[in-house]
Amino acid sequence: MKRFLLALGSCLACVGLLGAPKPTLMPADSVESLVRGQSRNILGLNDLLKTFRAGGDSAAVGRTLSAIGKYYNNSGDYIKSIDAYKEAYSIEAKYSTVSQSVYTLIGLATSCRRIGAYSSASDYLFEALMLLESSDIFNTPEGKKQRSYVYNGLGNVYKYLDNGTEAENYFRKSLALDEEIDNYLGIAMNLSTIGNIYEYRHEYDSAAVMYARALEYNKKTNARSGIGVSYNRLGQLAWTVGDAKKAEESFLAGYDTLKRAGDRWNLAKSATSLAYIYTENGQYDKAQRYLDEAHSIVRGKHAFGYEAEIHAYQAELNARQGNWRSAYSEALRSMAYADSSSTQKNEQAVAQSRIKFEQERNRMEMGKVLHEKEIEVERRNLILILGVTISLALLLIIILLVRNVRLQKKRNAELLEANAVKNKFFSIISHDLKNPVIAQKNTLQLIVDNYEKLPKDLVYAQCKELSKSSESLLSLLMSLLDWSRLEVGKMRCEPIRINLLNVIEDTVRPLAEQMSLKNINLRTKVRSDLYANADINITSTVLRNLVSNAIKFSSPGDSILIGVSEEGNGKLRLSVSDSGVGMSREDIDNLFKLTNAATTRGTAGETGSGLGLIVCREMLSLAGSSLQVSSELGSGSTFSFVVDKTE
Repeated sequence: MKRFLLALGSCLACVGLLGAPKPTLMPADSVESLVRGQSRNILGLNDLLKTFRAGGDSAAVGRTLSAIGKYYNNSGDYIKSIDAYKEAYSIEAKYSTVSQSVYTLIGLATSCRRIGAYSSASDYLFEALMLLESSDIFNTPEGKKQRSYVYNGLGNVYKYLDNGTEAENYFRKSLALDEEIDNYLGIAMNLSTIGNIYEYRHEYDSAAVMYARALEYNKKTNARSGIGVSYNRLGQLAWTVGDAKKAEESFLAGYDTLKRAGDRWNLAKSATSLAYIYTENGQYDKAQRYLDEAHSIVRGKHAFGYEAEIHAYQAELNARQGNWRSAYSEALRSMAYADSSSTQKNEQAVAQSRIKFEQERNRMEMGKVLHEKEIEVERRNLILILGVTISLALLLIIILLVRNVRLQKKRNAELLEANAVKNKFFSIISHDLKNPVIAQKNTLQLIVDNYEKLPKDLVYAQCKELSKSSESLLSLLMSLLDWSRLEVGKMRCEPIRINLLNVIEDTVRPLAEQMSLKNINLRTKVRSDLYANADINITSTVLRNLVSNAIKFSSPGDSILIGVSEEGNGKLRLSVSDSGVGMSREDIDNLFKLTNAATTRGTAGETGSGLGLIVCREMLSLAGSSLQVSSELGSGSTFSFVVDKTE
């Protein structure tokens, strides 16, 4: 290797003596072979980088930088990894293949995720997905493999944001692609992460099955990192269900495997888990040794989640040994790192990445449609010029005139409707959004200016009202976001197999505080073995809006029932019923008119824009369903829709 580099460098120097050197380009296969040969040797990779830069081979420089990024990722130095990957992608975007650029973006996203930069990670993953969708390799085995890695990365982002439903959605998309192309490594990775979600939901038997299958696939490919991770997951599950001996054996197996594989990120997990077990067993020397090793791996790497866990275990170990002052100090460090980690969990920022991706994808699709329409118009014009006689042309002109008159009438009607919708939209922003924000600002300023003078009960009452107002504003913003995605981004319906009870519980959990404040009882009449083939985002959004409305128009002591019934013909009907104030026939007729949207206040004075139910109707229409309403004044209301049943 050194001889090759010296010879190549001498050639470059000779060329420099003769004038401006021309780039010395190597075949892609040769570059790949050289880079792979030095993949675990940072000095060798840096030597290659200098050589390729001296030769002006940009594609080779990009490939080498990407390998350097991967090296630092594997060694746990994520800041250096991110810098190398970013520089690699800036070069590869111009000189390398789509496939290589996508792998670099996936690696960059992984490093960002491991330091808690979840928004940046999702940005890079959606950028990779956009590259794939606009390339020729999209539906090839390689393209499917890369799409699987992108979906898996997005699943991990949502998993660390504690959004298990969205994470499982992406993991199952990834798993389907890997099974299609027999990518055992990818299958193992997805089975393991899905098992982790089941464990988080306390579905321990399902988690054990997934972990065992993941270990089997990892062993088929002799993927040592994957095998080590599988042992870690099995150890965690064993500890959770109370099998301490099996937990220790699994973590030790994972520790040995990951150490041989050089996977420092997951090795830190094995070490911290073993430290916790030995602390519980009273083997403090062993516990301290593993904690020290874990800390040496993650120290200074911006891995706030790991740092929080390690310092928490160190605090427990110090406390067990009677070192209370050190235990207190370590506990404070743990809380500080936990706070740093939690501040990075911004799911809204990740959602914005997805919206930008969908908008860009739709813009590209619209461009293709317009281009195809232009070609079609040109072809028709040519046919008319060559084949149409004067008499047919006159007849065609008459027909076109009549058609244009009709179209113009239709367009005028659409313009009137669009103008009305626009006025309603701006009304929502200027009144329903602006006025509450101004009121909140004024109230807060009043409290700040007169805090010491105001009675505590008055301050509490005002803060309680501010909290209710904030909930209303958040609901309005979510409805505006969903509506804009429907109207501008052209939201897609992507059905998958979902457990209805899990989706319902995940959806209503954030609404528990609202129900508690109004003393409303929520009952769920849904079997745990009911599965549907439906878009999980559409189903969750519709259920959230329906339950929120039921809370709004229910009085203290009322109840809300979420039920699922067999509809026949392979359909299930989901219904949300309340015992609230109910509606008249006229109110029901106006529910879905944006230009005349109902804005009735709730039983506790809650405000609304009337936009939520309209968003629900349009989402269900996109999914081939519809929203049914039955209600009577004073007797409550029932909203329902159907989904496809699956076994």
